[in-house]
Amino acid sequence: MNILLINTKKAKLYPLLIQQYLQTKGITCYLSDFDQDEINKLISTNNLTPANTLIHARTAGPHVTQTYKELEQKGFIIVNKSLTTALTSNKYESQIFAGKGGLPVAQTMIVSKSDVNEILSFVNNFNQLVAKPIYSQGGGIFCKKVDKSMSVHEVRLLVEDIPGDEIIIQEYIAYQKLIRTIVVEHKMIMDATTYDTPTDWKASVCMNPNIKKYESPDQRLIDLAQRTAKAFEAEISFIDFFQKENGEYILNELNTACGLIIHEDKTGIRIHEHISDYLIKRLNLLKL
Repeated sequence: MNILLINTKKAKLYPLLIQQYLQTKGITCYLSDFDQDEINKLISTNNLTPANTLIHARTAGPHVTQTYKELEQKGFIIVNKSLTTALTSNKYESQIFAGKGGLPVAQTMIVSKSDVNEILSFVNNFNQLVAKPIYSQGGGIFCKKVDKSMSVHEVRLLVEDIPGDEIIIQEYIAYQKLIRTIVVEHKMIMDATTYDTPTDWKASVCMNPNIKKYESPDQRLIDLAQRTAKAFEAEISFIDFFQKENGEYILNELNTACGLIIHEDKTGIRIHEHISDYLIKRLNLLKL
C-alpha cells in the first residue's frame, strides 16, 4: 500500500518527516512537487492505483484544484478532497462559507483594486479595513491596513502591489493573539496549539520562529476549531483564530498545506506523526 504526498515546490523538510515516519510503519510513500506531468508519470511508473494508493494534498491554490478533481474522477481518494482544497484556497469564498455556516468571521467583501472610491466607502463604515489577496501568498507582505484618514492617492499606492485585479477588503479585527490550532480527523490536538502577538498590527503563525505554545486552550476554542474543520470537511487542517481582548474568537483562515517544524519545536508535539497515523488509518480503509 502506498501514500502519495503532493507538495509545494518550496516544501522540502516537512514532507520528508512524514515520509520517513510512514516508512517506519511499512508504508511506501512517494513525494511529488505539484506538476501535473510529474504526478501522472509517478503514478504510471509505480503502478499506483485507487486500490493501492491514498493521496495527501499538501499544496493548494486555483491551479491545483482541477488536477485533484481529475484524480478523484479516476477513483483516487485525496486527503483533503478537492472541494475542501478549492474552498480553503480562496480566502473570500471561505469567509463567506464560514459566515453562512454560523462561524464567527470578520465582515468580508471583494472589490476591484482599481476602484479606490469603493474601498474608501467601505472603510467609512469600519474606520479601518484590511486589504489582501484572494489567494494567500507572500507570507503576509500583501496584507495592508487601510485607515479612514487616508486619501484616495494614499490608498491607491497602498493596494497597487496586492496581486490580482480583484482583492479582499475585510473588517479590521483588534486582537491580542493570533492562534493556530491543529485539527486532524476533526479532533484538535490541544497541546500543539501555538500563537503570536501582533507587532504594530500584524502577527504570523506561519514559519515564524517567534511563535509560542498556547497553554491550556479553553473548551470554546476546542469546540470552535473542531466545528470549523467539520464545516469545511477538512480531515487535516491548521486553523487560525484571532483572540480579542474580551476572549472572543474570530476565524482568520483555514489552511491545509503548511510546514509545521517550528510548531513541533515550540510545543514538543510530533504533529507529523499525528498526520501520518491518520493517513495510515485512511489508507487501510481502501482495503475494505
